[in-house]
Amino acid sequence: MADTYTTRNRLIKPEIGQYTNAWGGVLNLQNFDLVDAAIDGMAGFTLTGAKTLSSNNAAADESRMRFLKITGGTGGTITIPSVEKWYIVRNGSSGNAVFSAGGTTATVAAGLLTIVVCDASDCYTMDFTAAAAAAVVAQLAAEAAQLAAETAQGLAEAAQTGAETAETNAETAQGLAEAARDAAVVAQGLAEAAQAATEAVLADAIAAGSILPVQTGNSGKFLTTNGTTPSWVTNTPTLIQTITTGTISSGLEFASIPAGYSELWIVWEHIISSAPADVYYRIATQERTAGTWKGYSRVGTGAFSGADTYRGSAYFFAADQDSGPVLASFDATNSNTLSGATVFGAGIRRGVGGISGIRLDVEFTGSLTGTHSVKLYGRS
Repeated sequence: MADTYTTRNRLIKPEIGQYTNAWGGVLNLQNFDLVDAAIDGMAGFTLTGAKTLSSNNAAADESRMRFLKITGGTGGTITIPSVEKWYIVRNGSSGNAVFSAGGTTATVAAGLLTIVVCDASDCYTMDFTAAAAAAVVAQLAAEAAQLAAETAQGLAEAAQTGAETAETNAETAQGLAEAARDAAVVAQGLAEAAQAATEAVLADAIAAGSILPVQTGNSGKFLTTNGTTPSWVTNTPTLIQTITTGTISSGLEFASIPAGYSELWIVWEHIISSAPADVYYRIATQERTAGTWKGYSRVGTGAFSGADTYRGSAYFFAADQDSGPVLASFDATNSNTLSGATVFGAGIRRGVGGISGIRLDVEFTGSLTGTHSVKLYGRS
């Protein structure tokens, strides 16, 4: 039978009968030194992008160390062995350090010193700064309750003194004593409520696997979760693509729009140097499931004519759904005016799986030359 190794720290388990008169070297180099490293050893490295901790049987490696010191870099993902293990982590990079063992990941924000625990698949951590803040709140509440209790005790003593000094004030003193007892009951209730609230907050955080992510530097953002880990996100529109062209001979097309946007906009500006007539705008959409384009629909029933600057926009609600309303409008900057009915594009057809492409076309008589710019925005 050959040598084997322990599961978590990969220490040698020598074959019985081997290493006669050689046990000292095996135990010192392949067991005792490695046990020492696993208890108090440190691995230091920079982190930019993905990194897998080295893992060796009966030899020095990174994943056996107790303390992981990230000394710099921009952050990234660290893959650790899929065994039970816990690390003390100091993230000295400028970004998040994400720990993964194949299951749930744990995120250590830039600048934090914390603990990462692995159960052989999922990783967990805690923001000790937030936990300490909750403990401070509980401590302040307890001190306030204690102060109220001491005040109540003082009232009781004053009532007792008044009773001894003047018999005629006995009834008043009795009332003060009763008020003091009531205040003590209230103070005790406040202290118990503060303690219960603190325990509930910590229990919920532990049950969820995480406390709120770090708030520093996240002003104005919204809290979201992937079902396991909370995080901060912005809710501002994202510029996805810009198309700029000269003479328009066919539709301006945004194809292969990434999934995940619940709202989409297109905003266009055409600075026309020629003098076309009967200028209309038409929009078609591509359904995400089948990838087919739906037929064009006019944005409005009115038309412009002449050289001018034409601007417009179309807004797609529920862009990740099978159907939804679409609002659109356009106008001319200078003297040309729109003839016909109100511009409203609710009739644009949609498709199964939401929108994966948008095509803007211009219908006109004559020539249409100049600078044409169309921008696509999205928001999740």
